[in-house]
Order: sequence, then C-alpha cells, then structure tokens
Amino acid sequence: MRTSFEPRSVFFLAFGLAVMLAAPGLPPAFGANEGPPRVSASRPGEASTFNEQSIYIPYDKLREVFEKQGRGVFLPYEEFDKLWRAARESTKPPVELGPPVDALITEASHDAVVAKDVVRVSAGLKVELLKKGWKEIPLQLATSAITTATIGGQPARIIFQPDIGYKLLLEKKTDGSEVIDVKLEYVQAYSKAPGQNSIRFMCPQAPVSRWTIRIPEPGVKVNIEPLIAATEAPDSGAGAATRPNETVVLAFVGAAPSVRLDWTPKAEGATGLEALVSVQGEQQVVIEEGVTRSRTTLAYEISRAELSQLVIAVPPEQKIVNVLDANVRQWTVKDVDGKQHITVQLFEAARASQRVMVELEHFRNEADRAEVNIPVVEAVGVGRQQGVVVVQVASGLRAEALKHTGLLQIDAGELPPALSKTPWSFAYRYGAVPFDLRIQIEKIQPRITTDSLVEVLLEPDKLSIEVFAVYTIEQAGVFQLEMTIPADFEIRHVQGREAPGITAVQVDTHDRQAEGKTRLVINLSRKAIGRVGLAVRLEKTLSEPDLLAPTGKAATIPIPLPRVAGKAVERSVGRMIIHAPEGLRVNPGTTEGLRPTSFGEAVQDMATASEKRFGGARPVLAFAFGQEAATLTL
Repeated sequence: MRTSFEPRSVFFLAFGLAVMLAAPGLPPAFGANEGPPRVSASRPGEASTFNEQSIYIPYDKLREVFEKQGRGVFLPYEEFDKLWRAARESTKPPVELGPPVDALITEASHDAVVAKDVVRVSAGLKVELLKKGWKEIPLQLATSAITTATIGGQPARIIFQPDIGYKLLLEKKTDGSEVIDVKLEYVQAYSKAPGQNSIRFMCPQAPVSRWTIRIPEPGVKVNIEPLIAATEAPDSGAGAATRPNETVVLAFVGAAPSVRLDWTPKAEGATGLEALVSVQGEQQVVIEEGVTRSRTTLAYEISRAELSQLVIAVPPEQKIVNVLDANVRQWTVKDVDGKQHITVQLFEAARASQRVMVELEHFRNEADRAEVNIPVVEAVGVGRQQGVVVVQVASGLRAEALKHTGLLQIDAGELPPALSKTPWSFAYRYGAVPFDLRIQIEKIQPRITTDSLVEVLLEPDKLSIEVFAVYTIEQAGVFQLEMTIPADFEIRHVQGREAPGITAVQVDTHDRQAEGKTRLVINLSRKAIGRVGLAVRLEKTLSEPDLLAPTGKAATIPIPLPRVAGKAVERSVGRMIIHAPEGLRVNPGTTEGLRPTSFGEAVQDMATASEKRFGGARPVLAFAFGQEAATLTL
C-alpha cells in the first residue's frame, strides 16, 4: 500500500532535524549514510574556533535516536544562537590584578642645616609609579614652606591642602613601573627655649629615610625622635666635608610620619666668673638593728659657668658605699677639717643641671637602746642647699626624735611624689645645712606565750621524749628560741612542725650551752612571729634489770620534763602523756606540780606524735602542768 505525505511533512522528514552543538561537551551524532563533518585544521598560532555542525537523522530512526541513553536536546535556531553567544561571553580569560597602590615613595634622604632662625632642608625622594594615569603622592610638610621642587631639572607640580599638606602631582603615560627622582628644598622655623632648641618636621614617609643634621657649632648634643640608628660624622675620610666648627649627625628614622630634633647649644659661660649653684636634696634614712643606711640624692642647678667636678662632705664615722650617676667618671675621699670630702670627677662638665646619689652606712653596737645621729650630706661650694629628710625605722624597733635643730616636721602628703608612697616614721624639711637630727631607738621586746605537748615513751631499754612546743610571739619577731632539757639525754632532732593555724619555724642550727648541757639554743634562719611550732626529740638508754626481764620487782624511773625557756617568755603551760607497751605495768610515783587529766584534753588542739613515733604503745597516764616546777617518777 502506498502512503502519501503532504509536501510540508515530506520536506520535514527528508530534511531531518538540524542540531547545533552549543558546547564542545555534547557528543556528535551522524546520519546512517553520512560520515562525520570535516574539521579544518587550525594553523599554528591561530586560536581554535567553534564551528556549527548540521546533523541529519532519518525519519524512521527518530525513536531509536531520541530514546537511547545520552540523548540530546533539540531547540529552534534562534534560541540556540542566544545560548551560543552567552557561552562565548562566559569563557572570557580572568582579569589580571594590578598593584595594590598606584605609587609610593621608596627612599628619602634629608640634609638639614640649622641657620639663624630656621632649618633649611634639601631632600631627595625616589618615587615609583606603578599604574598608568595621574597620581597624587603625599609629601606632608604641612608646617614647612617648600622653596623649590624639581623633577629632572624641571619644575614639579605641587598642590597644597590645609588639612594634609603638600602633594606631588604626576602623570604616567605608559604601562609598567617607573622610578622618578624628586628634589625638594623646604624651610621651617624652630622653637627656642633656654638651653634647648627644637623642631618637628611632618616629612614624607618612606621605608628608607636618612637624615643628615648640620649645626654650625662644635660639641652640640643632638636628640632625634624617633631614632633607629645614629652616629656622628667622621672628621676625615668619608666625612671630609665636615667642617671643624660644626656638629654633624647621621640618623635613620624609618617610615615615621614626623621627625623631632632638639639640640643644646654649647654654653660658653661667664669668662672669669664662678658658677652659680643651688642644690635640692632628698635624703632617705633607714634605721635597722645594728646599722643605719642612708641614700641622698643631690640635684644641682648650675648657671653662669660649668662644673667639671663636685665636692660633697659627709661625717667621718660614715662608710661611703657608692657615688652614683651616669656622668660620674670617678670619685675620691679625703679627710678635711674633721669631715670626709668626696671629690667627684665628671665625664662631661655640667652646664645646667647634674644629679648625684651618695650611699652611706654606719654600723653600731647591738644594744636594747641607742641614739642615732642622722648624717648630714653637704654639697661644698654651693650658694644654697635645701631639701627633705625622711627616716624609716625597722619593725621591732621603737623610735623617738630627741633633737631636730634646723628642721621642720612635715606631713607625708607634702613629700615629693617619689617619696610619698613609702610609710616613713619621720619626715622633715630643711632650708640650709648643717642640721641636727637625733633619733633614739629602743628594741621592742617580744611577748611570748607557749603551750607544749610532752609525749614520753617508756620501753624496757629506752626512754624517748617528744616535745611539741607552740609559740605565740607578739609585738616583735625573734631569731632564737631556748629550751631546758635533761643533760643525760641525747638530741635526736630539732625541727619545725606545722599544725592547723600553726606555722613551722625555720631551724638553722641548734646547740647545747651552759654548764651541764641543760640549755638548748635554737637559731632560726627566718624571723618567727605569730603562732609557730617547734618539735624536739630526746632519747636515753635504760639499763634497769627489772624492766629487761620479769623479776617481779618494780623499778623507779624518774621522768624529766623539758620546758620552754627565755627572758621573753611570759607564760608557759603544757600537757604530758606517758606511753608504754602492753608488757609494762606503769604506776605514778611522785607527781609534784602536775595535775592528772584525760587523754582527750591532753591532745586537744595539738599535733600528737604517738601514732607515727610510738607504734603500738598505749597511753597510760596524762598530766597537765603550769609555770611551777614539776617532778614525776614512775
């Protein structure tokens, strides 16, 4: 049977479907009777181009093509053209990033010359232009006046903004970087003050910034801020341009937004006249047991001429420990008219001011009461000396001012700030030297009370005594403790022991003293004050036959009682516990000065040693004792 088709349908089926590849990733499809399209080879150096390809599919294979895996999408040519153009635009190469800044100053050198009222500066700048177009480079110099600005011998374009300062206007007509040398000359007035001149430049910022400062005076001290490195120019060789009547300083300041210079002109002084000198003194005196130390700072104010040396007088009994200041070269001591004169040589002659510190000390004999003369440190050859004297008395001493001639007592709030933060015992002001200040000191006697726990372990062959003494020390600390012990006992240990609310003493050494070796003296490495604990262990070997073997006979054993001793002990009480093994029957004999008590009351608030020292021994007797003498036999 013949099938007829309309012309339009026949044309569509015969023509097929025209498929345009929108991207290189789409797989090609070819008709049954047609090979792949011919692709022209690209020539070397030519960019590859995208070519449209027409694909024809027979009508009888439409279902086979469109239903298989990886089928394509078919759309009108107008829509394909839009997608094609969008794909081409999205494949543009990435945009290259340029430098982060348009231009920068890489190096700056400044040559500053001090004139009568102004400072003239010749500056050379290296400016690197990184981008094409017009650029503004900030020069700052808001407080200066630019006299000339050139680039390659031609006038430079300079603009000024009141809030920023000067800017350099440049045009770069080509791509790439370019370095330009800029020459500037500018001036600025400097500030004058008595003894010092100063100026601050708001200069162009560069990572490498070098300054040369020239002052038409020799020996001038120049300060530069900020300062990374500086040196004086040599007199010859590379610095041959330096003249003998000027001071030249080379400095590197880094990328600082401003540079400050100050210099002190060399003082000529008054020819043939002596210097006018006044001194302000601050004397700090510390009185301790057996020694008095003082530190005096003398601040000299000098005018009319300079001083190359200082002379200071101190009392003859004082030991001169040191004379301190960075400008002190050396000092010597000589006896003059019953005083010690300290001659201080300076590295550089003092023109306007000079400070010096004198340290003294004086040792005296140990005594419960002593009189201390505060030393007068006098600047010799000055027109006036005034100042303050402050005295601090160490803890453990009581002080009273016996005499203060030429002194006015002041409140701590009237002291200079450097002294007002310390709690001084006395503070005075003097208007002239010499003055007379005498302080009487008295050693504060400590107040001591003790509570002791004496534990006795009676064994067949040995008698052990463990004493735990708790000291309550008030008013003043002590470095020594005493105890009476039996002469026929050996000392096993002497050490500090702590307990709740009790600090262990720091034992340094201990020694038996006095005839009979009954006095034990314990020296401490640190001062003891408050509630402190001390433990002493004693032992004695027994040779009682009735204890070593069961003979049926009783043995009488005297039990000594170690006691805390010392003049400062006001009250001493304690408890005693007798421990013995199960094999010994213990009965009290003589008990003079002792009161029986319970075991719980005996160890109340005390640290017992029975659990650690006495093993399985049991407590058999307990007593309490007071100040009176006590005797116990078992």
